[in-house]
Amino acid sequence: MVDDNLDKDYNKLAEIYGLPGLDELDNIFILKEHLKKEDYSKNNLLRSINSRIIDVFNEWNNYLHTLIMPDPSNMINMTESQIFSEEEKNKIISIMNLILAFTSEHIALSIDRTEEKEARFLNKSIPLWNNVKHPLKQIIEKIRSYWENESKSKSFSD
Repeated sequence: MVDDNLDKDYNKLAEIYGLPGLDELDNIFILKEHLKKEDYSKNNLLRSINSRIIDVFNEWNNYLHTLIMPDPSNMINMTESQIFSEEEKNKIISIMNLILAFTSEHIALSIDRTEEKEARFLNKSIPLWNNVKHPLKQIIEKIRSYWENESKSKSFSD
């Protein structure tokens, strides 16, 4: 029931504002599951979607932040931070800057919120994701590879 209503409600807005497809957004930001839990209102559907998108970008930024400024009491943070060179960390900071510009726009939007402004903001989410997805993938692959190599190099029986 929620899926049917969600699709109808979103498609009306998509037609008015030229929004990306709900399935595409769901694939990136896991929207439908979130909106079901939130029990969204069709009167603030775009706000709910944008809030979820911001949550995803904030999660990434928080993780990237631990690579740049690791918590010294956290071995995982410290280890992962040391995997990256200063040049790589500067690239991570550039990604964080892009995300922070986007998330701060959302904060500004909360001061003077309209459906049209929410739609314009939503339309920026996929281009931003497409811009940062590849570098994020490279970062995560480097971390995954490091931990995989570490797990092979150390034996439990030693």
